[in-house]
Amino acid sequence: EHGVALFRGTRLRDSSKKSAKDLHAELCTAADAAYRKGAEGAWFGLTSTTHTVGVLSKPTFCGQHGYRIKFMLRPKRAFHIEYASNYKEGEYLLLPGWCWRVKDVADLGSGLVEVDMHEREDARDMYDDVHE
Repeated sequence: EHGVALFRGTRLRDSSKKSAKDLHAELCTAADAAYRKGAEGAWFGLTSTTHTVGVLSKPTFCGQHGYRIKFMLRPKRAFHIEYASNYKEGEYLLLPGWCWRVKDVADLGSGLVEVDMHEREDARDMYDDVHE
């Protein structure tokens, strides 16, 4: 069983030289290329996430306009760090090496694509095996 749902968002930079149709196609292509259903991978940096989906509507996160990808994550382990922040954003960190599998992808319209990701069951936990 996976833990709490966490969210992360990203926006594609708008280009005044591209039409809305071209930008939407670029967003769907980017999501499909890297995050198509069944795709697997790992994020190797500290990954900031939130358990408060409303945070994503802020312009510094996903915002409400433009071409965006919202990631819905289901990690087994994440670290709540809101106590160490002046911001009340429900922040959790995923450690480097978080291995994921895409369960589904949905074009939600209005320039928003959602990618549902779960932690891979077969991923080796690199933090459990510490050798001296």
